[in-house]
Amino acid sequence: MKETLILLALISSFYLGGCGDNVKTTKTTKSSTDTRMDAVQELHAFLPAEPKTIDPSKVTGAYGNAVIAKITESLVTVHVGPKSHETIVPAGAKSWTISQDKKVYTFKIRDMQWSDKKAVTASDYAYGIKRTLNPKTGSLYAFLLYPIKNAQAFNSRKAKRDAVGVKVLDDKTLQITLAAPTPYFLQMLTNGAYSPQRKDIVKKFATRYGSRGDSLLSCGPFKIQKWIHGNKIIYIKNSGYWDAKNVHLTKMTFTIVNDENARMNLIYNGNVDLGSVSKPEWIKKFQKMNVFVTRTKYMLGVNYINFNLKSKYFKNVKIRKAFSLAQNREEENHVMYNDHFEPAYGFVARGISANGKLYENEPLKGIKDDPKKLLKAGLKELGLSTKLSKVMIIYLASGTSSWYRHSAELLQQSLQKKLGITIKAEFVEWPVYLDRTQKGKYDFSTSAWSADYNDPNTFLNLFTSKNHVVNTGYSSAKYDALIAKANNSLDQAKRVEILKKAENLLLVNDAVISPSLYRKSFTLIRDYVKGFNPSVIQAYDYKGVYLSGK
Repeated sequence: MKETLILLALISSFYLGGCGDNVKTTKTTKSSTDTRMDAVQELHAFLPAEPKTIDPSKVTGAYGNAVIAKITESLVTVHVGPKSHETIVPAGAKSWTISQDKKVYTFKIRDMQWSDKKAVTASDYAYGIKRTLNPKTGSLYAFLLYPIKNAQAFNSRKAKRDAVGVKVLDDKTLQITLAAPTPYFLQMLTNGAYSPQRKDIVKKFATRYGSRGDSLLSCGPFKIQKWIHGNKIIYIKNSGYWDAKNVHLTKMTFTIVNDENARMNLIYNGNVDLGSVSKPEWIKKFQKMNVFVTRTKYMLGVNYINFNLKSKYFKNVKIRKAFSLAQNREEENHVMYNDHFEPAYGFVARGISANGKLYENEPLKGIKDDPKKLLKAGLKELGLSTKLSKVMIIYLASGTSSWYRHSAELLQQSLQKKLGITIKAEFVEWPVYLDRTQKGKYDFSTSAWSADYNDPNTFLNLFTSKNHVVNTGYSSAKYDALIAKANNSLDQAKRVEILKKAENLLLVNDAVISPSLYRKSFTLIRDYVKGFNPSVIQAYDYKGVYLSGK
């Protein structure tokens, strides 16, 4: 995502979820059993950055997915039960059947409407899926639809649109045929890439579709009242929503605040009702206030370093390995996150499940190779000087705030100390960062990824040759074959072992990326905010949240 990315931001996303739930009420000024709702149901929160787009087919980050989740209705949704146990439940589809061979899913669309009163139909879901797959759309998330029969072929211009395994049987019946059984397919349906879209609205707004608040209709619990770019997004309750009785908030204002300290002051001064925190000094300060419910969870996300395999230095695997081994993950976790995260020696995030069990694999743990020796060997192979004091490498940071600068300085110092080279940091805003990384205009960068569904494939599939979400320049027939073999395996135990081989190849043999930290959320919720219970995967829609005693 449920990031829902996509979560390519180093900082914690706002709609944080996870497993391994640990909820603590530091103070309750009103009775915790008081369910009386306030007369005014208006919630205030923040977004750390503005969405680049809210076009469901083109969205590339957590912030865009956070918007889409509030205004659209996916076919299915996630119910979070006791102890954070999550189950798939009906949403836009009131029911579905699965064929005996596990390839054909038939969904019955419930009676619901768009915000202009027109009925939501099976055709809207089919159009949205095929628009995401259409190569002319240029969706970076099209790969999430590849389990569908002929989806990848259509997206690669090797098959026609009508060959895609998505059929409208009637206005209320949608049939999706998969290329092969995919045990996590229902979870994938919660991603915005599968959202219903109205063909007439897409054509009406053309290139402006998704760039302004009034360019998308709503069929979800909320609709956008106003989007002031660079300032705020205001939502109001969608009174025409099919389950409006369970939508209690009448208005939500999400202020766009890039600066970390500014966001913390909004929480401290009571200007927002909930928000995520990462700085140790702020966490300690908030804990002393005794007015919050605090929730920590695994986010099914991981921070990591991207290496550009086409750059002067990182085209050499030994240099990439040197950087990976030189990282001081424990120090980063302690200084930047007050030990709330965990050092990562694998790319698949903590909390991900496979074959009914937690997936555990940390290929980088225990490797004792000398980073300096590897670096010098790599420089020699490239025909470059092995005098380390003369080596300077550019680090692209995905933000300009003081938090990013602090984080960058820590990484610089760690790598320079271990490797004896010079690291120069370039700080750019998020849209510029996305553009440069996609175009391969960087040496190495820091980023993050959060699961779109609860399976290791949501991480490992990123680095297949035909997936262009993360542009490292990596292409490996061996890696592609392992992922394909795993995804076509009906033996789930064997499938897990194949995925582990692929992860080992990615991190150790080819050193394409360097995982840094397994992410956890630290969310502060004012004690009058009730019903806040986000999913581990799906972007949060705030349905069921209400205020009592504000």
